[in-house]
Amino acid sequence: MDTNLLMWIGGQLVMAAAIWGGIRSDIKSMHMRIDGVEKSAGDAHRRLDAHIDKTRG
Repeated sequence: MDTNLLMWIGGQLVMAAAIWGGIRSDIKSMHMRIDGVEKSAGDAHRRLDAHIDKTRG
């Protein structure tokens, strides 16, 4: 095989790995943000429920 072809294939594999790593990192950070938003929404829901219970009772 031609050396240039092997270097091109190697470069493509390195680029693919870098792109894959970037995508995985983005997905991980999105999951972390979603978890934070879910916790915040749950906390807000509990505060609203407590407020409603206090005004009814």
